[in-house]
Amino acid sequence: MAGRRWEGWGDEAFACHREVEVLQLHDEDEHGGLRALSVEVVDGEAADVVLTDLAIGGTGLVGAVLTGLQVSDALVAAADLAGVRWPTALLQRVELRGARLTGADLTDIRLHQVRARECRFDSTVLSGAQLRDVVFEDCTFSDAFLGGSRLERVRFVRCDLSAADLDGARLDDVDLRSSRIDGVRRLADLRGAVVDPAQVRDVAERLAHQVGLVVEPELDPPEG
Repeated sequence: MAGRRWEGWGDEAFACHREVEVLQLHDEDEHGGLRALSVEVVDGEAADVVLTDLAIGGTGLVGAVLTGLQVSDALVAAADLAGVRWPTALLQRVELRGARLTGADLTDIRLHQVRARECRFDSTVLSGAQLRDVVFEDCTFSDAFLGGSRLERVRFVRCDLSAADLDGARLDDVDLRSSRIDGVRRLADLRGAVVDPAQVRDVAERLAHQVGLVVEPELDPPEG
């Protein structure tokens, strides 16, 4: 893969940061230099929050709406982000570990130099998203929607894309080797991705039907 590959944060990266039990977020808050065991959004909604140089976790963000969120140089570990709405968010040099984003609305999100490990993106909406220099490792994307998204220099390592929908997505230097792609809804939308021979065999018949080929058993050889 071309371009700079970001490897994520080591466990010691935020060890010296000040620890807080609960980090509460309001409109236009800016926080950094912290290790927050949990994060809560006051009244469940905030705009233009900026988080940098910090580690966060916990369950206080479930269903939270954060419009215009910016997160950089951060570790998000074991956080429950189910049902969050982060339209137009920007995540840069962020590592997600064991995060659950089931049913999250990440429309028009920008992920730059992001690494996600053992995360759940099931039924997550990533329409119009821009992903550049991103690595997903051991993540699930069942029923995820990436319609109209742009993926550039993205790797999916041992991921499950069952029933993922990439309608109109643009893929440039996207590596899917080792991941499950047989359940992707429109295989033609994987155009430009790198796959391995075993994956091609797994999807060959479905792909043939989708492009209009009729697959029939081989004819018996003529008797001679």
